[in-house]
Amino acid sequence: MKKNIRDFIVGCVGLVSGLAIYFVIIPATIPSLEKLDPYTYSMSQRADYIPKIWTLILIISSFGLIIESLTGSSSYKNEKIDLKEILHVVALLSIMVGYVILLTRAGFLFTSTICLATTLFLFDYKYIKKLVLLSIILNIVLFFVLKNLLYVEV
Repeated sequence: MKKNIRDFIVGCVGLVSGLAIYFVIIPATIPSLEKLDPYTYSMSQRADYIPKIWTLILIISSFGLIIESLTGSSSYKNEKIDLKEILHVVALLSIMVGYVILLTRAGFLFTSTICLATTLFLFDYKYIKKLVLLSIILNIVLFFVLKNLLYVEV
């Protein structure tokens, strides 16, 4: 029963967060195209398309979690939460927040390389030389794809 209460709380937090993101944060942060002719841009060409899709996925998942917790049809029973898993989640969230903060200060290549290497190390990728090489090469390739093929300022 304790697990169902936790699932219900997590579902409610996800639902409220998703609704706030969809109806408040996205309209406040992404420029609106409603002043333009609605037939100029299709829905998939608008800047708010992808954030709205992901937010709808969050809302639907949260709603499903609430329903599952209320019906008691959970497929797991008596699972213990490992402290190592909690620390992994906290570390991953810290890496994400650090990435957002450092991106404008240190630049794309440096920040992305450090964050990718740290994340791979966090998920127990043991080969340090390959980890560093993989992080550097992937980010250089991604940089050139974004800059030269997609014309994104990075």
